[in-house]
Amino acid sequence: MNSPCLPLPLLTTLAVIIHTCYTAPATAQQPTVLAVLKGHQRHVTTVLFSPDGKQLITGSGDKTVRIWDVSQGKQTRVIQGHTPIAAVAISPDGNRLAFGGRRYTHKKDDETTVRVTDLTGKQELVLPFFRAESIAFSPNGTSLVVAGGSDIKLWDLTTGEQQLAIGANPIGVDVGIAVSKDVHYVVFSPNGKMLITGSGDHTIRLWDTADGKELLRFIEPAESVLGVAISPDGKLVASASTDVSVWDLEARKRVAVLKGHDRYSWRVTFSPDGKLLASASTDHTVRVWDVHSGPWHKPNAPVVLH
Repeated sequence: MNSPCLPLPLLTTLAVIIHTCYTAPATAQQPTVLAVLKGHQRHVTTVLFSPDGKQLITGSGDKTVRIWDVSQGKQTRVIQGHTPIAAVAISPDGNRLAFGGRRYTHKKDDETTVRVTDLTGKQELVLPFFRAESIAFSPNGTSLVVAGGSDIKLWDLTTGEQQLAIGANPIGVDVGIAVSKDVHYVVFSPNGKMLITGSGDHTIRLWDTADGKELLRFIEPAESVLGVAISPDGKLVASASTDVSVWDLEARKRVAVLKGHDRYSWRVTFSPDGKLLASASTDHTVRVWDVHSGPWHKPNAPVVLH
């Protein structure tokens, strides 16, 4: 099966929902829409909460990053970007943003960069990067990783210097270890010592942030890996592909395949306590799995959010 061409979500409004009961799917309440946030002129590609939960940050194909007050459901700031936005990250202290986009050109210009700003949009750093698909701050906020195309790059935010490059940069010099297919997603481990990536070559890889050495590799037999997440205790990795898989890092093997989505899984994330796993799919649903409910081969049925 060839990798699917997955369109960006055609959303110009954002509905903020909260689900009040995850523990027992049979008694789960329906999600409650708290606010519908309008303002973006093109599709909304990314959304995330600030660390204190008081703000939402969104990025869009309209080349803007917008900040919203959660309690009031109002837009508080528009940061004009430099390219259609595909990835946004916020620092752990909530004071910095990083954003970039998927520019399908090898031309080195203003759009093939990632910007680091404060929350007012004041620019702090401009980092060269071709086709950014995923961005993440380190847990201590001093480093930034960007992935996309065949590249993974790590920067020191205190100096603005590149710490690490894995892959071959089409607009620069070939460095590091070759990654054979597009890297779709990257996250830091909770201790900041590893990067976890999901790629079009059917792999989930763990990398040492000190020297870029590949520490561990899992193979997803079915298809491309579009999203990855690591549990807060650093023991489990989840991956999104045709199905959702859970991998045990100590046992170095897959311990669960969570089936239920009718189409590709796009993203996965663990809850802060590590007990729940949420998966988003192109079948228009989000499924919330109780991953610590029992035997791995028979996890609880998920709550499904449409």
